[in-house]
Amino acid sequence: RAGTLAGPIGPAEGLLLSHVGTHVGLVLRSKNPSAFRPDLAHGVEGLGSEELEALNDAEALIRVVFVARKPPAKREHLSFTPAMALGYLALAEGTLVYDVAANAVYLPESFRGAMDRPAKQASSHVVVRWRFRPQGWMASTSGMGKMGLPELEFGPAESDHEALATELVREAAEALWKSGSLTRSLTVAAFNDEYALRLGEPRRGIVSLNVESRSAS
Repeated sequence: RAGTLAGPIGPAEGLLLSHVGTHVGLVLRSKNPSAFRPDLAHGVEGLGSEELEALNDAEALIRVVFVARKPPAKREHLSFTPAMALGYLALAEGTLVYDVAANAVYLPESFRGAMDRPAKQASSHVVVRWRFRPQGWMASTSGMGKMGLPELEFGPAESDHEALATELVREAAEALWKSGSLTRSLTVAAFNDEYALRLGEPRRGIVSLNVESRSAS
């Protein structure tokens, strides 16, 4: 399935096996119990009763990590790390996959299904959430760090603005993901209108989005 996360692993991806930033390790619950509690993190995607049961029964996890100063030019890490996770899932008969960068968990079947997504699109790696915080309702991303980019945040917004707020964040994430670099302004389309967005300075790995203007597309 060329072009998807399940696509063939070629020489470029294979070279990442020997990359200094690639690490695979075994984490035991007895040594690091907090690693088995993603439910303590706010806003974990996909964490239901079945996932919690799998976490509760697990005695160990296999940690697959790729770290680099900047993303590889061909972005091969975006298919390499999920393929590694899928391989270990099969070898170890794993019961759950936890994407730490996107703060999302998957049962084996749902993770295998996710492998049909386009390998290099933001939508395959980034989760957009809508949640209430002390300052109000906010739309934000998890997973932009896979491209060395800060997370995006929009709001506070009215509670009934979820569709627009999340769409603006999603479109902004896709645009930055494609360029691979941070910019101070963006124009994105949402619901037949165009929005000029101003991006703030990164603070603690987060960039705020603000609407400067709106026009009919």
